Amino acid sequence: ELQKQFQKLSKKDHKNDTTITRKQFHEALKLVKVEATDTEILDRLFTLFDNTGDGQINFKEFIVGVSCIVRGSLEEKLTFSFHLFDVDK
Repeated sequence: ELQKQFQKLSKKDHKNDTTITRKQFHEALKLVKVEATDTEILDRLFTLFDNTGDGQINFKEFIVGVSCIVRGSLEEKLTFSFHLFDVDK
């Protein structure tokens, strides 16, 4: 179900149904109940999730990134938070 919603969202702004853009990212986070309003944090999250560095996030990148936020252990969440705010990287 989540993958279908992701594909539907990805089709909105471009003909590709396998990736989302930075612009669509905030809406995708809402699908998994992650609310963020700070654009700097959203941009940093997008960058962390975009493992290939192509300016798009595929479903696998999205799920791997979100899983730590939603279901990660305390240690995983702390490590993720460190990477989120480590702007030198």
